[in-house]
Amino acid sequence: TEPEPSGNISLAWDSEGGAVYTLLTTTDLSLPLDEWTVVYDSIPSGGFRTSYRTPFSLESPLTPRRFFAVRRN
Repeated sequence: TEPEPSGNISLAWDSEGGAVYTLLTTTDLSLPLDEWTVVYDSIPSGGFRTSYRTPFSLESPLTPRRFFAVRRN
């Protein structure tokens, strides 16, 4: 996914109605999930499909990728 011109990134995933999700991020896939940074921890389900828009930036030009994961609370 490429960042929007506004500097945001929009993410979407399959979900379950009534669930709440946490969005996590890292630049290092070798880290265990519990060491990833929490972006937001209270994303309510949108039903069968949930989306979330978040500001996106890389710490430096030497960090060309950022990874995201979604965890059900």
